[in-house]
This record gives sequence, structure tokens and C-alpha cells, in this order.
Amino acid sequence: MIFLVLLFVGAEAFRLPEDMPVDYSGYKTLRVAIGSEEAKKLILLMVETEVISIMDEGLGHQIDVLVSQLEYPGVLDNLSGAGASYEILSEDVGADIEEEKQELLRVVPGVFDFSNYYAMKYMHSHLDAVVARHPDQAETFSIGQSYEGRDMKAIRISNDLANADSKPMIWQSCCRC
Repeated sequence: MIFLVLLFVGAEAFRLPEDMPVDYSGYKTLRVAIGSEEAKKLILLMVETEVISIMDEGLGHQIDVLVSQLEYPGVLDNLSGAGASYEILSEDVGADIEEEKQELLRVVPGVFDFSNYYAMKYMHSHLDAVVARHPDQAETFSIGQSYEGRDMKAIRISNDLANADSKPMIWQSCCRC
């Protein structure tokens, strides 16, 4: 018995960092306006040195970045020094993640994550709830029926649903219809 406990504890000690959940408490998301070549070079340097992570390359001359609580003061100083303006999109990404988890729990009974198996009705319910929350950016549709005659529901997310059919689509499947 003691050997098994030591084996378990030893295995946990050698668990790789990428296997560990990341705690984003205190992280902030910034939308940075890149108004100069100096600001662009600064952003690239901060990404290369892993001071920030790019969340969204944005449109035009702005970019959304993720900044840890530890790096935040230095990032602000560097951005100011390069003449780059910014706005804070999220004061605490960890709190936003927890809020989203709680919202998912209200929509789908039980714990909803992507490491568990859920009945199709709950997965469809979740997709319908996403559409209900964002009807101007999301819609569900059926891509056909399974061998057993069940709808295979998909979700389309777009900033322009009226013209979404003419745009390329990313398909990710985990079908259990």
C-alpha cells in the first residue's frame, strides 16, 4: 500500500506542465492600437520573449493580447514608451472563465466540459443556448441525420450570418449521433 501511494505521489511530481490546468486569475486582456513601427516591433518582441500572448490579431492596426498579473506593469510601461494606446478588455480573465463555467452549468445540467461524455440532447441544448445568447452571431443547423435517424446539429458562428454561406468554414467533429 505504501508503495502505491509513493508511486502515485512520484508520478504527480513528474507530471508535465502542459498537463496541468492553467490558472488565469489576474491575467488581463488588452486591445492594443499599433500606431507605429516601433510599437509593432515591441509587440513582436514581447510575444517572442513570452511576456504576452496574442489572443486575436484583430483588424487593421490593433491586436488583442493576454498579459499575466506579474508582467502587466512592465507591459504598460513598454506600451506607453512606444506610443501604443490600449484598452482593457478583461480585468481578470480567470474570473471571466469561472463566470462562463457557471453560465454553462445553468444551461446544461451537471458539469459541462470537453473531457466527459454527454447525451446528445444536452449537447444540442448547449448549442441552442449559445444561439439564444448570441442570435446575431450564431445559428444552428442540421448537416443530416445519423444512421439511427438523429439530427446531426452543427453551429455556425459569424459576425455576418447573412453572408456566412459564402465564407469558408472550419469543421471540427466529435460526432456521437
